[in-house]
Amino acid sequence: MPAVLGDSDRTSHTSYNRRQASAYASQFYASQGFFRGPVRDIATYAVGPGMMPQSQVEDESTALLYEDYFRFWGENYADLAGKHTFNELQFLASIAIDVAGDFGLHMYSPTARSIPQLQVVEGHRIAGDQEGWRDGVRLDRFGRRVAYRVSEAPLGEINGAGGSSRLQESFRSIDAGEFIFLHDPDRADPTRGISSMAHALAHSRDVVDTLLYTKIQVKMDSAIGVVIKTHDGTADPGTSFIENGFAAKDTGGLPFETWQAGMIPRLKVGEDLLAPTASRPSPAFMGFLQFLLRDIAVGLGLPFEFVWDPAGVKGAGNRFILRKAQRRFDQRQALLKSKFLTRVWRWVIAKGIERGELPPAPWWWLVEWQGPAEITVDLGREAQANRDDLKYGNRTLAEDAAERGKHWKDHVRSQKSVEAKDLLERALELVEFAKGREQVLSLREAMFLISQDGPNPPPPAEIVTEEPGEGEEKDKPSESEEIESAVNAYGVAVRAGVVTPTIEDENFFRQRMGLPAISADARKAWVQENNVRRPITLVQMGEKGTPGARPSEGEGEEE
Repeated sequence: MPAVLGDSDRTSHTSYNRRQASAYASQFYASQGFFRGPVRDIATYAVGPGMMPQSQVEDESTALLYEDYFRFWGENYADLAGKHTFNELQFLASIAIDVAGDFGLHMYSPTARSIPQLQVVEGHRIAGDQEGWRDGVRLDRFGRRVAYRVSEAPLGEINGAGGSSRLQESFRSIDAGEFIFLHDPDRADPTRGISSMAHALAHSRDVVDTLLYTKIQVKMDSAIGVVIKTHDGTADPGTSFIENGFAAKDTGGLPFETWQAGMIPRLKVGEDLLAPTASRPSPAFMGFLQFLLRDIAVGLGLPFEFVWDPAGVKGAGNRFILRKAQRRFDQRQALLKSKFLTRVWRWVIAKGIERGELPPAPWWWLVEWQGPAEITVDLGREAQANRDDLKYGNRTLAEDAAERGKHWKDHVRSQKSVEAKDLLERALELVEFAKGREQVLSLREAMFLISQDGPNPPPPAEIVTEEPGEGEEKDKPSESEEIESAVNAYGVAVRAGVVTPTIEDENFFRQRMGLPAISADARKAWVQENNVRRPITLVQMGEKGTPGARPSEGEGEEE
């Protein structure tokens, strides 16, 4: 039996200071742009319009059916309250993790035939320190969460207009197996999540107060036009105005003077006419303000230059800042995928199969999630490097498509297949057109002409553009040229996903090229892969072992 250890969280964060931090963070998020901006940046670049599922079922038609089913569910049934789509819930969950500290979702499906739906439970609705509960969470003797104590309604609905009906608040217990609890932990023991902006609360208050006082000073400087300074100490007529209040009858002989262009003021002996000089905000104040904002951004895990002012960063420094920020976004994506998205996918697809709306298939629970495109400042140069890596096999289509926020099956391989088929069809039409004019044009030559980018490209030297004279024979490609043409066409078809390589193909090309028969080791490798091999450029990112192999049924399953 494992040892029963105490919870070190009892001596650090209490339920009271956690709630206080969450309340202050919510206020600053709602009212201050320097607080709101970084939080929304994380949600925008990590989630964007929503991470999309890509089923890993081998049968593509079934995988597409699963994805369409889940997408329809997410747009119409995901939120029990009917307020948000599933993609919007992802965005809101990311914000809540940073502001409130944690976020809950009740997986609601009362019967086996019910449509699965998610009930949003914001962090402040998980509460209670009664016997057996720790800040709204019940733990077993090993510290595992077994249940959550949730308020039946949001606090605003419970308190009422007068705010005096708090005693009517009721709670219910939700089993942990039916509850998704999201937070971004910094330690192993804490039961609840602390706002990611807790470190910034004091600084945020200082920034707000300092800016308020500075703006008051700026307004005062702007309100005073000029000052008449006396040197002999004689009281001016404004004394009664200052000492006796602001009533018109008490202002005595105080002159109210206005100024117009070209005026020549007449001063008394010993008087000076001074224009006040505005000294705030000073450069030192702006530096101090940047220090506070830098601490807020860095504590959230984002570079200050990314959040506030990237103007002073050039070249490699800019790329370093973006890569560091991207790491933060990748971390948030990993958290949402493992704790939230994959669990909901398995739940919804399982319910669809149980309800008879989806066909069962091997590996139905396997899924990958496609997030938004990564940020970059060197799009042209990086695109060229990516094309070179893809060309020489140092990069897969899955890796390339993922960085652009697309999935390699739906947006790359399928499109390449469509384009290859279109190219082949148009090339065949061109060959038939040439035959009708009694000209010789091979399929390879036709594909070469059609695939050129510029208008009227020069034809290759081997293309025959004129009919041979009487008694002359038409030039025919040599056997080696025919083999080369067949191999090139075969390679194009394989990379486009139109043809799947088999051991029979290899035997055929070996025989045509006069190569020795396949070796015993190579034949054994073919047998291990069921005599079918996928090209390296079509292997999905993250697959391990032999191309096309699937993990065991237990892999990826949650306990």
